[in-house]
Amino acid sequence: MQLSHLAAKQKRAKDWQQFLDDGETKNPELISQTKSLLAEFRIALAAAAQESDISAASEAKIIDLERRLEQLNEESRCVG
Repeated sequence: MQLSHLAAKQKRAKDWQQFLDDGETKNPELISQTKSLLAEFRIALAAAAQESDISAASEAKIIDLERRLEQLNEESRCVG
């Protein structure tokens, strides 16, 4: 993964935060899970950005967190 990919993922994190800020979902459990994963996602992105060469483990963690956030986002859209 390159630093340009990290920038794109940071943009996704910002979009998910905006989704939360806009009150698109009212489900407290989904909001809590999303906030928690989003914080973990941002930490993983920051840690990866500090690496001179992004490790396979960091990349896998970021991809997994992104997938989980996307699932929560879809659930939130369905539940409302």
